[in-house]
Order: sequence, then structure tokens, then C-alpha cells
Amino acid sequence: MLENQVPSNSQVIKCFVNGAYYFSKVNRMPVNVIKEFLQLLSSSNREKRNIIEANIYARLDAVEKYKPKPVPDFSSFDEIPF
Repeated sequence: MLENQVPSNSQVIKCFVNGAYYFSKVNRMPVNVIKEFLQLLSSSNREKRNIIEANIYARLDAVEKYKPKPVPDFSSFDEIPF
């Protein structure tokens, strides 16, 4: 990549998180960190990659969960009152 920082953090986050999430758009990931991480994974054997993945998911699981506001259910409103 020509950039020093990842253009969209959400593209990286989607690799590990399935569902609703929020993140700071101010802090962007350096490309060299992603590159070094990919080099670590590619140079590791299957067992070590499994340990790395398990560690990532354990750390993500420890983060406070985001609960989106529930969408109101308007199905009980059969008729408009006016």
C-alpha cells in the first residue's frame, strides 16, 4: 500500500468481529503493523496460528459489549388514530 495508515479500520475489524461494533475513527491502524502481523501468521505453524487466533478472540471477548438500541415494534399499531 502507498498509505502509512489503513484507509478504513472497519475493513480490518470485520476480519475478527461479526455483528454490531463501534470504534474510534480518529485512531487509524498503521499499515506496517498489519504487514508484520500477516508475516507473523504466515511464518507460524498451524498450532501457533491457533494460539494467536485464540488470544485475539479472548481479548476481543473481554471488551465491553455494545448493545444497539432496540428498534420499536410498530406491528401492534393496526390503525392510524387520526
